[in-house]
Amino acid sequence: MEAVEVLTIGHSTHPWERFVALLQGAKVNAVADVRTSPYSGHTPHFNRDKLHDELRREGISYVFLGKELGGRPDERTFYCEGIADYERMAQVPELGKEAQHRAHVLRAGSA
Repeated sequence: MEAVEVLTIGHSTHPWERFVALLQGAKVNAVADVRTSPYSGHTPHFNRDKLHDELRREGISYVFLGKELGGRPDERTFYCEGIADYERMAQVPELGKEAQHRAHVLRAGSA
Protein backbone atom coordinates (compact mmCIF):
# COMPACT_ATOMS: atom_id res chain seq x y z
CA MET A 1 0.00 0.00 0.00
CA GLU A 2 1.29 3.43 -0.94
CA ALA A 3 2.11 5.75 1.96
CA VAL A 4 -0.27 8.65 2.41
CA GLU A 5 0.85 11.95 3.86
CA VAL A 6 -1.70 13.44 6.25
CA LEU A 7 -1.63 17.16 6.96
CA THR A 8 -3.84 19.11 9.33
CA ILE A 9 -5.35 22.55 8.95
CA GLY A 10 -7.84 24.58 10.89
CA HIS A 11 -9.98 27.00 8.95
CA SER A 12 -9.69 29.70 11.62
CA THR A 13 -11.31 32.82 10.19
CA HIS A 14 -9.40 32.72 6.91
CA PRO A 15 -11.15 34.13 3.90
CA TRP A 16 -11.90 31.43 1.33
CA GLU A 17 -9.12 32.55 -1.01
CA ARG A 18 -6.45 32.26 1.72
CA PHE A 19 -7.68 28.82 2.82
CA VAL A 20 -7.56 27.47 -0.75
CA ALA A 21 -4.13 29.02 -1.30
CA LEU A 22 -2.83 27.20 1.79
CA LEU A 23 -4.23 23.89 0.53
CA GLN A 24 -2.90 24.38 -2.98
CA GLY A 25 0.49 25.52 -1.67
CA ALA A 26 0.77 22.22 0.20
CA LYS A 27 -0.42 20.30 -2.89
CA VAL A 28 -3.46 18.95 -1.01
CA ASN A 29 -5.80 16.97 -3.27
CA ALA A 30 -8.30 15.79 -0.64
CA VAL A 31 -9.79 17.11 2.59
CA ALA A 32 -11.29 14.97 5.37
CA ASP A 33 -13.50 17.13 7.55
CA VAL A 34 -13.45 15.75 11.11
CA ARG A 35 -15.57 18.42 12.76
CA THR A 36 -18.54 16.96 14.65
CA SER A 37 -20.65 19.98 13.69
CA PRO A 38 -19.33 21.23 10.35
CA TYR A 39 -21.03 24.63 10.42
CA SER A 40 -19.93 28.16 11.11
CA GLY A 41 -22.14 31.20 11.51
CA HIS A 42 -19.12 33.51 11.35
CA THR A 43 -17.48 31.91 8.29
CA PRO A 44 -20.31 30.27 6.30
CA HIS A 45 -17.95 29.29 3.47
CA PHE A 46 -16.76 26.56 5.87
CA ASN A 47 -20.21 25.03 6.27
CA ARG A 48 -20.19 21.39 5.17
CA ASP A 49 -22.18 21.67 1.92
CA LYS A 50 -20.55 24.91 0.82
CA LEU A 51 -17.08 23.58 1.65
CA HIS A 52 -17.74 20.39 -0.33
CA ASP A 53 -18.95 22.30 -3.38
CA GLU A 54 -16.20 24.93 -3.35
CA LEU A 55 -13.41 22.39 -2.86
CA ARG A 56 -14.75 20.31 -5.73
CA ARG A 57 -14.63 23.43 -7.94
CA GLU A 58 -10.97 23.76 -6.98
CA GLY A 59 -10.28 20.12 -7.89
CA ILE A 60 -9.97 19.02 -4.26
CA SER A 61 -11.93 16.01 -3.00
CA TYR A 62 -13.92 16.28 0.24
CA VAL A 63 -15.21 13.68 2.67
CA PHE A 64 -17.03 14.25 5.95
CA LEU A 65 -15.68 12.10 8.80
CA GLY A 66 -17.10 14.04 11.73
CA LYS A 67 -19.37 11.20 12.77
CA GLU A 68 -16.49 8.71 12.80
CA LEU A 69 -13.62 10.92 13.97
CA GLY A 70 -15.22 14.03 15.45
CA GLY A 71 -14.73 14.85 19.09
CA ARG A 72 -18.41 14.80 20.04
CA PRO A 73 -20.11 11.46 19.26
CA ASP A 74 -23.84 11.04 19.91
CA GLU A 75 -23.60 8.02 22.20
CA ARG A 76 -23.75 8.93 25.89
CA THR A 77 -21.51 6.00 26.78
CA PHE A 78 -18.57 7.99 25.39
CA TYR A 79 -18.93 10.67 28.05
CA CYS A 80 -17.96 10.77 31.70
CA GLU A 81 -19.74 13.52 33.62
CA GLY A 82 -20.37 15.37 30.36
CA ILE A 83 -16.74 15.19 29.18
CA ALA A 84 -15.78 13.20 26.08
CA ASP A 85 -13.89 10.00 27.00
CA TYR A 86 -11.44 9.62 24.11
CA GLU A 87 -9.77 6.57 25.64
CA ARG A 88 -13.10 4.75 25.61
CA MET A 89 -13.75 5.82 22.01
CA ALA A 90 -10.33 4.51 20.93
CA GLN A 91 -11.26 1.04 22.20
CA VAL A 92 -14.26 0.70 19.86
CA PRO A 93 -13.13 -0.79 16.53
CA GLU A 94 -16.42 0.08 14.79
CA LEU A 95 -15.61 3.77 15.06
CA GLY A 96 -12.63 3.33 12.77
CA LYS A 97 -14.09 0.95 10.16
CA GLU A 98 -16.25 3.47 8.32
CA ALA A 99 -13.49 6.07 8.54
CA GLN A 100 -11.06 3.64 6.91
CA HIS A 101 -13.53 2.93 4.13
CA ARG A 102 -14.12 6.62 3.47
CA ALA A 103 -10.39 7.32 3.50
CA HIS A 104 -9.94 4.61 0.88
CA VAL A 105 -12.67 6.17 -1.26
CA LEU A 106 -11.07 9.58 -0.82
CA ARG A 107 -7.65 8.27 -1.91
CA ALA A 108 -9.31 6.74 -4.97
CA GLY A 109 -10.65 10.18 -5.85
CA SER A 110 -14.31 9.24 -5.89
CA ALA A 111 -15.52 11.06 -2.79
